[in-house]
Amino acid sequence: EKAYSGSSKGSVDKNTGCQVFTYSEVVAITINFKQKIGQGGFGSVYLGHLQGQDVAVKMISHKSKQGSKEFYTE
Repeated sequence: EKAYSGSSKGSVDKNTGCQVFTYSEVVAITINFKQKIGQGGFGSVYLGHLQGQDVAVKMISHKSKQGSKEFYTE
């Protein structure tokens, strides 16, 4: 299996400074959400691979009752 090695770095949210990726980029980075490594207040956290580094990918759940500000703070 090949980890995502594209040159895309995602877009940067001007309000938070966080990187934001498209769903298809996240699928590639996480190898189709292969390895769940945790669960947060907003949803699941997956192991991902981006530009040669292991990264934690936090996915917000539509069932979450918290807002986007809290998501970025977590």
